[in-house]
Amino acid sequence: MMGRNPGEPHRSATSLELLFDLCFVVAVAQASTSLREALTEGDYTGGGLRFALVFFTIWWAWMNFTWFASAYDPDDVPYRLTVLVQITGSLVLAAGVRRAFEDGDLYVITLGYVVLRTALAALWLRAALSDPARRSTTLRFAVGVSVCQLGWVGLLLVPVPARLPGIVVMILAEVAVPVCAQSAGMTPWHPHHIAERYELFTLIVLGESVAAATVAVRSAFDRRHDTGSLYVLAAGGLLMAYAMWWLYFARPAHTLLATTHRSHRRRFPWAYGRYLIFASGDRRGRRSGRVRRSRHASYRDLTGFRRRRGHRSGGRFPDHGLDGAPAATPTERGRAHSVSPRRGRCPGGRLVAGTRARRRCGADEPGRGGHGAAPVTGAGRPALTHDERAARTDAGKGVRPRGPASRPSV
Repeated sequence: MMGRNPGEPHRSATSLELLFDLCFVVAVAQASTSLREALTEGDYTGGGLRFALVFFTIWWAWMNFTWFASAYDPDDVPYRLTVLVQITGSLVLAAGVRRAFEDGDLYVITLGYVVLRTALAALWLRAALSDPARRSTTLRFAVGVSVCQLGWVGLLLVPVPARLPGIVVMILAEVAVPVCAQSAGMTPWHPHHIAERYELFTLIVLGESVAAATVAVRSAFDRRHDTGSLYVLAAGGLLMAYAMWWLYFARPAHTLLATTHRSHRRRFPWAYGRYLIFASGDRRGRRSGRVRRSRHASYRDLTGFRRRRGHRSGGRFPDHGLDGAPAATPTERGRAHSVSPRRGRCPGGRLVAGTRARRRCGADEPGRGGHGAAPVTGAGRPALTHDERAARTDAGKGVRPRGPASRPSV
């Protein structure tokens, strides 16, 4: 596996590299979705830090393979199989993104990352055996990547409160490996190929942003929000995506890499600085795609009434529930519009919102005084089940209940 010619004409991304990018789209989408959910729950600091870490693992694994493939790409059977192993690792990493966001569980995402990077270390060892002229550089890459993977695995054994400093140390170690390795000699990477690969990843991030904004606007249309504001929101999101594309592709990157950015002092800031561009582009899409939950859905799920024509009786709601308790008052019904359906009551009586907050205080454990996983209304009462909502709707319409189990108490 000898090095490629850095001056090879018409060098472009291969179909295997495009498949590699396609599978990384899944990981990027998972990170974006988890960030949106964290922001919706109000966890701005924790969600932002988790997104920065998760996106770093995605971007770093992608970037290291991109630079290796630009320098060494024999496109033979062993190389293809090793790359497919890396693709499998990227899918495992994507599967662990939600666990990392919701519970701080890094086991699955670390497993996927270690599979990715270990397969790349094997490719660097193969390059060291096949390219004597650059053996020192390739061996440094192989050893450095392998040692870092041992560090990530050992980090799982560290207590959770002490993991953040360890994560910072491991990120610095990962970033230092290419700098240390290429100080012994530069690999034969192709400027035009590297520029094209970064441009493709930029399009992935922008596409994720456009998709997030499109889904949000479509959901808002379905929920009958203000049409004028939606038009303004959609136009603003599209203009921002267009502007980001225009600015990024305004100056050809391959020209810089082939001339002024071939030295280490300029090449590494260019390559590493793209992390901020990719992460901010992906985060911008998810922030612009945030739309509040449907007001009608919150009303139905939290109060037990359907806000549709024909479901009132004489212009008034039923005055009793299934258990004889009073129906939701106008104040409670109004409050239900702004209450998240993921609220729960702690054993001490305090209402909390969000999955993680409910788990910490035991709101999801009936044995500890919580309501289980069921949401609560604006007044703190558990939300009605489907059968209870149907019975209450029948009572409001003056329809005789269909069974003793759904007959309201007097």
